[in-house]
Amino acid sequence: MLPSVGHFSKAHIACMPQTRTGKSGKGVPKLMDKDAETKPASDPGQIGVQLGEAYMKLGKSLHEGTLENHKHLSEAAASFAKAKQELESDTAKRAAEAYHDYVKRVQGAAATENAQHVLAEAYQNYAATLAGLQEDANRRLQEVYGEFVTKSSKTEESAKKQARKQYVDYLKSVQKIWSSVDMEALVP
Repeated sequence: MLPSVGHFSKAHIACMPQTRTGKSGKGVPKLMDKDAETKPASDPGQIGVQLGEAYMKLGKSLHEGTLENHKHLSEAAASFAKAKQELESDTAKRAAEAYHDYVKRVQGAAATENAQHVLAEAYQNYAATLAGLQEDANRRLQEVYGEFVTKSSKTEESAKKQARKQYVDYLKSVQKIWSSVDMEALVP
């Protein structure tokens, strides 16, 4: 059972949705404009509700920001893993090609007069190719990792700025709530 209108305080009634009359003449629910100037609050319950709403808004915005930042970090990590896998695959393919070239040269060396020299030269070329592949792979991996670190750092910096802004907004709303309080009316 709902209490009768006489059981509501003026502060409770002020918080209730008001109606306005439209062209049809029927009452249309009208939500209170939170940015509109209100008369000084004197009900501690109303002040508590407003502070609670401000705190909940802060918590919600921080949570949403955390989810968004997690998404960006996950995308950066997935991009790094994909690039690393492609790099490893490309390096392995090029190493296999170098090995096949080495095997062909070894097989062809048996038919030549200076087989020993051809074998030594083929091995030196193969070893140099593998060393070059390793060097290139390391350089490219460092570039890919650098991009990952850059994206992660930017996401972290953005998260810090966003969290700071959200907290400052929260403090401003708390300040606004308290500035609208009629302190004389709070103390009996």
